[in-house]
Amino acid sequence: MKAISLTISILLLSGCVSTGVTKTSKVDPAKAMDTRIELGMKYLDAGNRDQALRQFLDVLEVDKKNPRGLQGLALVHQLNGEPEAAEENFQKSIKYANNKEISASRYTYGLFLSRQGRYEDASVQFEEVAKDLSYPERAYSLYFAGRCALELNNIVRAKAAFTHALNLRSSMAPAVIELADLAFKDQDYSTAKRYLDRYNKLTEPSARSLWLGIRIERIFDNQDRVSSQALALKNMFGYSKEYLEYKALIESQ
Repeated sequence: MKAISLTISILLLSGCVSTGVTKTSKVDPAKAMDTRIELGMKYLDAGNRDQALRQFLDVLEVDKKNPRGLQGLALVHQLNGEPEAAEENFQKSIKYANNKEISASRYTYGLFLSRQGRYEDASVQFEEVAKDLSYPERAYSLYFAGRCALELNNIVRAKAAFTHALNLRSSMAPAVIELADLAFKDQDYSTAKRYLDRYNKLTEPSARSLWLGIRIERIFDNQDRVSSQALALKNMFGYSKEYLEYKALIESQ
């Protein structure tokens, strides 16, 4: 649901629509549809799918090829557990989008495909979006391209995509932790430590970051840091898989 909310936020930003009242009696049909779409996205973000669906259907009744209306309808189907209908509308959104709209359509379709475990198909969408220099969320598209590359065991592309994402948006914590983890797996522990420190400055600790920190500090024989992070992992994420992995490590010694 968090990822869906992120998608909705991006779609709202891409619409750039104001819902303020204007002092004109003449209604612009295009703006009226954009306002309905934005309202639908807000309903969707609030969990009110029925009201959201009504807004999107009203738009599509006027313009059945409206790309953002089709995206909204696809998101409703996705949340309702109707992947076939969702995919059909995502594809229509791409088909009818103009050059300014197509990246947003591809991005949301890529997210849908990745949640379906179709990483190769999703990667195609994210890589296309990453080529669009004007798309405001290009950095996120590169991040998700990197995630797909990891799932496809293309480590070289994953590293390049995460690094590129950080070049575009230096505060993107998810890309930082991915690079920290990849550096650790490469036994480049100093680089892993540097990325992890950067991650910790950007956001609150996660089970993943604490577990990675424990393993890094063990390499550098920093027992105080190991103990403090292990305690934090237990207290904050005691039911996580990372804590179970930590327990298994301790019990195996």
